[in-house]
Amino acid sequence: MFLEQKQGQKAIQGHFLATLILNEKKRRGDLDNRAKAVLDALQGWYLIENDSLCDRLTIYWGQCQHGCRIYACSAVWSADEESFR
Repeated sequence: MFLEQKQGQKAIQGHFLATLILNEKKRRGDLDNRAKAVLDALQGWYLIENDSLCDRLTIYWGQCQHGCRIYACSAVWSADEESFR
């Protein structure tokens, strides 16, 4: 797996949102099985505090240079708006 992280970017602490794009040219297997492996890897590489803190995960087949691309960001829940900011 190829890993690219923005320089100086710190690990995400607490709850987070993630989008996982799997390479459509390498399409095989179930989306949900691949998501578990990727989230476990992010935790193992200390890019996220804990994969159980994922509040929203979007997964789809698409175009990416390597096997997958993941975007993750910190989640801030607004109880008043009942949505993420």
